[in-house]
Amino acid sequence: MRWILAALVTLTTSSALAIERPCTDGKVWDQNLGACAEVKAAPKASPRENYNRALAILERSTGTRRAIPLLDRACRNKFGPACTQLGAIYKTGRHVKSNPNKSLEAYSKACNLSDSTGCLGAAEHHTKGLGGAQNFKKALTFYGSACKLGSGSGCYRSAEASLLGRGTKQDKASANRGFNQAARILERECRKDIGPSCYLLGLALQNGYGLSRSPMRAFAVLARGCEAGSGDACYQKAVAIRDGVGTRPNPTEAQRMFEDACKRYDSGNSCFAAGQLLAARGVDDDEKKTLEALGARACELDKKHCLLLSRLIDTELLGKPDPGRAFALAGSACEHGNGLACFDTGLKMLEGPERFRNVASGIKRLRRACGLAYALACEQLAIYHDSGEFVRESPTEATILRANACQLGYGPSCTEGGRAALEGRGGRAVDGKKALAFFVLGCQLRDGESCSLAASMHRKGEGGLPKKLEPALTYLRGACNYQFSTGCTELGQIYDRGLGVKRNRAVARQWYLRACDYGDQRPCQRAAELTPPGSELRDRVAQRIDKACDRMSPNEGVCMVMAAQLARGGNLFDLDERRAFRIAQPACEERNYHPACVFLADLYRNGIGTIRNRERSVRLLKDLCGQDVPRACTKLAHYYLREKSYRSALPLYRRACRDGDPGACNNYAYHHYIGQGAPWNVAIAIDYWTRACQKGSATGCANLADAYEFGVGVETDLERAVALYRQTCTPELTAGCSALGRLVLSGKLEGNSRLAIRNLQRSCTSSYLPDARACQLLVEHYRANPRGGPRPAELARWTQRAYDLADRNRSNPFSLYLLGTFHRDGFGAVRDLDQAGELFVAACTGYDPFGCMAAGDLYSARGERRDLQRAQIYYGRACAAEIAAGCERSERLRAGKLPLGPGKGANGCACRSAQPPGTAWFGLAAVVLMLACRRRRASLTR
Repeated sequence: MRWILAALVTLTTSSALAIERPCTDGKVWDQNLGACAEVKAAPKASPRENYNRALAILERSTGTRRAIPLLDRACRNKFGPACTQLGAIYKTGRHVKSNPNKSLEAYSKACNLSDSTGCLGAAEHHTKGLGGAQNFKKALTFYGSACKLGSGSGCYRSAEASLLGRGTKQDKASANRGFNQAARILERECRKDIGPSCYLLGLALQNGYGLSRSPMRAFAVLARGCEAGSGDACYQKAVAIRDGVGTRPNPTEAQRMFEDACKRYDSGNSCFAAGQLLAARGVDDDEKKTLEALGARACELDKKHCLLLSRLIDTELLGKPDPGRAFALAGSACEHGNGLACFDTGLKMLEGPERFRNVASGIKRLRRACGLAYALACEQLAIYHDSGEFVRESPTEATILRANACQLGYGPSCTEGGRAALEGRGGRAVDGKKALAFFVLGCQLRDGESCSLAASMHRKGEGGLPKKLEPALTYLRGACNYQFSTGCTELGQIYDRGLGVKRNRAVARQWYLRACDYGDQRPCQRAAELTPPGSELRDRVAQRIDKACDRMSPNEGVCMVMAAQLARGGNLFDLDERRAFRIAQPACEERNYHPACVFLADLYRNGIGTIRNRERSVRLLKDLCGQDVPRACTKLAHYYLREKSYRSALPLYRRACRDGDPGACNNYAYHHYIGQGAPWNVAIAIDYWTRACQKGSATGCANLADAYEFGVGVETDLERAVALYRQTCTPELTAGCSALGRLVLSGKLEGNSRLAIRNLQRSCTSSYLPDARACQLLVEHYRANPRGGPRPAELARWTQRAYDLADRNRSNPFSLYLLGTFHRDGFGAVRDLDQAGELFVAACTGYDPFGCMAAGDLYSARGERRDLQRAQIYYGRACAAEIAAGCERSERLRAGKLPLGPGKGANGCACRSAQPPGTAWFGLAAVVLMLACRRRRASLTR
């Protein structure tokens, strides 16, 4: 390889034409084709003979000027190929001044003389806007002429124009017909070892245009084209070797081939690619000259490749940077049809140093780049039209640009274009069909997010689509395969929860682990939860997580799952506090990974894996909170809460909620709901539970659901409450399960009673969020329906569990209310109305509205405990919490109207409209307060 590099260095001051080509006898190098062409015998002094002499001069010497008169004479004598060669010379400007107008004139004349290659040259001028504006319509006319003259290249480019809608209406059917025609001609020409035809045939096979997609066959065809002397085929073959398309990847061999094609075949693309590869891997002092030679040769071969030299000059690779010269070279590359150069210089004019700023010219260059099929430029213009920066705000124009970028193969533009159509941006109607088309094309381009969004449309029936699971699963698999972890996670959830498929935790675990491999923390954690501690899978799953964490660039989220298990001992990793600390410390202190810093603060505070240092823990959290890391603010608030420093804690919860932590929103709501450290304000509680739910807090959604079911602070809305309960009753969450079970068993909600009982059992026995009321409802259900139910011993255990759960949470006002109902009804305790009254009053004093209602009911009932004045006070407090029944009863007592007498089985309740004990005023705190409190404790130890 070194001899090639040495030869390149010597070429910086000599002509790119003065190189011996590997053409076989009877062939000569055709610089316009970039390949060897057959030499046909001709009479002396004939136009063809002059043409042959000119090609020989161009191949063997530096005397380009000697060749021009010969070609000019042959062209005037109406020999088309000579006109084509003149077009190539004036286009590249080798040893003559570049003249795009003369070049186009010569190419056009050649085309009129039925030389298909001349037609292709003229089409290229109009496509790239060489010497003027781009004109796709004229380009298509010339491509069409080439196709009619039997050129496979002309047919291919015409079909490509139909596919992309360039110069004609986009028509995929017409494009397919054109590609089929082109493929037949290209195959015939490639068999004759016409290198440029093999090149395009290889592209057709790579893209599936007119032929079945076959990367391996494409590679073989490109290799044949390269052997036939096509520089473009050699370049594309090297690209395939570099990227491993149709063959094994081999960057070293690709580098050698790029340099060889650069030297021997006038392939500017190859010079550019060789320079890029060399610069990317880094060069020593000896290789800097080689790199400069590649840049200079690329620029000499084709001005559009001056971008490489521009970038080298703009850095310190070749010495002191020269931004002015670099900008000028990039501008020249743009003028000669390099879309990337137009994009680079356009952005510099818009957002670069002041010396280069020129908004009008910058936008013009971006538009040129987009027209040159550089998709990123189209997307950048779309972004500007979305925001109104530099150009007028126009969602319509943004959508058109994104459609263009998407067609050009830029997947993220497909994603954003689909979103715009699905959301109806710019006041347009939602267009589900258009959105799906965007997402499907993006998915075909291996954009995982597009696949995921296409799946979502099918799963949820968005944009007017019918709900279908099968296509959704297909697109989710694509998303996962294209390394979009959300697709893997959603597949895991579908099999984990049995959403339209048979529940299969083993399959779910595998999808979660795929997401884990991509660095997604939550599915990684769920995969760990689904792995039984004593199972044979334990070591395999642990090794998978360990491997994901132990990469050269640590997968921080996965490492935190591992560190959390090591810190406390988990089902996958045995206790190893020092290792947990060793994982967290560098992730925080060296790589500034914020979740690791929050975790590290816990380790310092509790002395896990290191010496206990509470001051350092607080200092670390304060620094992070100051950097607007919401989880750090929440954690710091937890610390202050333990010290009952509400004045310090609540502002931190509010700040963390504002910055995006749903748990902080939930805790802030909770303290306003019970008036702890904040004024009692149900409206604020509802507002912040809504925020918590919108930000993804299951606890917040469950709390909000209770409010809508019972009309606390909002209008009663059972339908909305049920939707929220269902959202929070999943294999991982039980917050809404108890309420769903209760509603089904009470007949308020249609549903499967067996599933309702199963939901109650999950809520009762949950290790994370156990619900005492769920245990009580189970017992009452089986006592009323003993047939086929559990043994009395099991009912006794559930009864005891219900009482113990409520008793352990006496600091929670709702738990006091719940204990009051147990004493009132004799559930798990001796029936004692005095004790019940004390507990109801204590719950009401703690701002629990159900405690207030129960106290009002107790003191308004007939009997020795009747005290209507006290009853009115407690009903009034419930009314203040916007319990409608509390307001009604308070007003009746104020007006001197006694409540109705208790009906049979009223159990001390003074009104028949009150709920019976199995379904009486409960729920808000069963999930609201108990869950909020439990959530707070869980956060403190996380």
